Amino acid sequence: MSENLIIKNFGPIKDIDIPLKKKMVFIGPQGSGKSVIAKVLTIFRHIYAKEIETEGNNDFIRHNIQNYLSNDSFIEYKTPEVSIKYKDKKFQTASANFLSKASLYIPTERILISMIANASFSFMKNDISLPWYITAFGDAFQKSALEIKELNINFLKTTYKNENGTDRVYYNDKDSIKLSESASGMQAVIPLLLTMEYVNKVRIQGSQVIFVVEEPELNLFPTAQKELVNYLVKKCSAHNDDLVLTTHSPYILSSLNILLFAWKVAQASPEKKEKVKQIIPEECWLNPADFGAYYVIDGGVKSILSESTGLIGENELDSVSEDLAGDFDQLMYIHREK
Repeated sequence: MSENLIIKNFGPIKDIDIPLKKKMVFIGPQGSGKSVIAKVLTIFRHIYAKEIETEGNNDFIRHNIQNYLSNDSFIEYKTPEVSIKYKDKKFQTASANFLSKASLYIPTERILISMIANASFSFMKNDISLPWYITAFGDAFQKSALEIKELNINFLKTTYKNENGTDRVYYNDKDSIKLSESASGMQAVIPLLLTMEYVNKVRIQGSQVIFVVEEPELNLFPTAQKELVNYLVKKCSAHNDDLVLTTHSPYILSSLNILLFAWKVAQASPEKKEKVKQIIPEECWLNPADFGAYYVIDGGVKSILSESTGLIGENELDSVSEDLAGDFDQLMYIHREK
């Protein structure tokens, strides 16, 4: 029996049944429901790993999706060991065993974390409330900063340091700037990397985590997006963790495709495997059997992973460039008119 997530009549999601994989990516237009799926998966994984709730919608409130609930909303998360349903406004569970697996939701709002940390007293003074999932990630980031004082980020050619409670970004041995004043890409990436490093450092040996990352591409140049994907896959594979990405970026899809293709090419022969290692580290390869890629649109999802090639379909990768090329061709036709 596979691991599946079923959602019906919940906000923009009308009817989906997704086979869950160790590594997954969701792509689709704004408002299509990518984040809804990611948050629901985070909630139900949390219940699976930590607790059983018999009624109420506190978890939906914490993730700011409570208004999507309706009288006919139905959600089910099922594995060979457990079935957790949300039906008739309450949770129903049937379980023999619970896994030691937690969820870490890394929101797009992570770019605000360094600024919020600096303004925390002003926020409290003015009684400004933030959604729970943002403050929960902010708390995780602050704990990370206390535990990990320095982190080299090779693919960005920078080093993060926490000096006397201040988060700083070093561009060389001497020159630095506060994280809250650094480039927006740094403010998006460093909280993500730091919290992942912290979880890996303090985790119970043998435990597993599902990392859910919204828009890893935030404010990053395409080559940096590629390197970040490699980092995320490598870190999650090291501990057999799950990784869920939501994205708008074709570069993220292309980067994942390279890791899928690396695995495929390496299977051909020992000689090819060694050659592939020289290009893509083996710990970054993605086995198509453990990977899912989904396009979210019109209340449903469709797999964009080709069963024949084990790769993300070329049509999905080229759809954006085809739209742009179509506009360009029309302009060129007008330009050539006499």
